Amino acid sequence: MATVYVPADSSAVAVGADRVAAAFAEAGAAVVRNGSRGVAWAEPLVEVEVGGRRLGFRNANVADVPAILGGLPDGAHAKALGDVAEVPYLRSQTRAVFDRAGMDDPLKLAPATVLERCLERDPGALIDEVETAGLRGRGGAGFPAHIKWRTVAETEAERK
Repeated sequence: MATVYVPADSSAVAVGADRVAAAFAEAGAAVVRNGSRGVAWAEPLVEVEVGGRRLGFRNANVADVPAILGGLPDGAHAKALGDVAEVPYLRSQTRAVFDRAGMDDPLKLAPATVLERCLERDPGALIDEVETAGLRGRGGAGFPAHIKWRTVAETEAERK
């Protein structure tokens, strides 16, 4: 049976991802609860691994499960996006830190991830690099990340 990736992030869960994941599991699929790829408009964005590719299905719901599994390996389904790696919205992005976002279970990351390498660095040097890179938040306002990070780093408190 197929391996199916169903996001476990809040935007996907809010539109029924938990029920969809349970329906795939009940149908016999191996279900991996992955992180989001950042396409809230398509959540839950279900991905089915077929022949080394991950076929995406936007806005999946429980009623879609039999048709999605029944339409494999060609992914023939009204909600099919095709190979997720080829979706124009995702292809147009350059992801450096979040290059694996949506690919795996975020609670089971492989060793030597970017995050681990960042945590091993000098915090001040890392913040300087974020400033140089011009990294901004994704909350809508595009707030410079280094300002937030430096403020937190310089705040004297037991918990931050």
